[in-house]
Amino acid sequence: MGKRIVFFLLLFMLIACISYADTLTLKSGQQIDGKIIERTNKSIKIEIASAEFTYYADEIDSVNGEKFSPADTIAISVPQQNENKVASAEVSGLNSANPYMAGDKKSIRVPQFTPQQKKIAAAVTIGVILAVMFFVLIAYIYSSICLQFIARKTGTSPDWLAWIPIANLFLMCKIASLSYWWLLILLLSFIPILGPLCNLGFSGYLGYKIALARDKSGWIGVMTIVPLVNLVAMGYLAFSD
Repeated sequence: MGKRIVFFLLLFMLIACISYADTLTLKSGQQIDGKIIERTNKSIKIEIASAEFTYYADEIDSVNGEKFSPADTIAISVPQQNENKVASAEVSGLNSANPYMAGDKKSIRVPQFTPQQKKIAAAVTIGVILAVMFFVLIAYIYSSICLQFIARKTGTSPDWLAWIPIANLFLMCKIASLSYWWLLILLLSFIPILGPLCNLGFSGYLGYKIALARDKSGWIGVMTIVPLVNLVAMGYLAFSD
């Protein structure tokens, strides 16, 4: 009794496997048994023993006994996870009108610059950098001249320190009658948020004291922390009577 049950189970599994499989007949006469997982107007992908193989239209003669005609077939992709939800379909004459239905993928093209465009972009970049450097140089020369004149009018020496980076800070403290220890606040620049705020406050206070040393309103000195406006404020402190 047990042997009969095993025999019928094996027979049932064999029939199920045969009915589940697809047969692909090549033009060479070779027959391929497996499960079709993707079918397009150009090729058929078939799974055989967990391995996938692709056969192209010029190789295929028939599928499951039916003549394979690429011109009458739309691309039908059957994902393995959702294959029970996808039905096969054939629609004549539409594959050429809609290449996406034929399984073709259009690539996204990244804009390519010509050598001439790259040269122009490089020239513009260099031009901008040179313009910024030139503006910074002019601003530094102008600020140095203003600080030197302020030092002379307040009787602070040596006024040539106005042209030396870092040393000009000591000259500014001397004009403002502030201790050099105040410059230690600049070391806070490395602290995020707090550092820049402390430096901004110190710069405003330093300008305020320099304006008072020139017998001018302290608010004119505070304005030296405002970009571009500081050029006008420093010029006023340097060249006004």
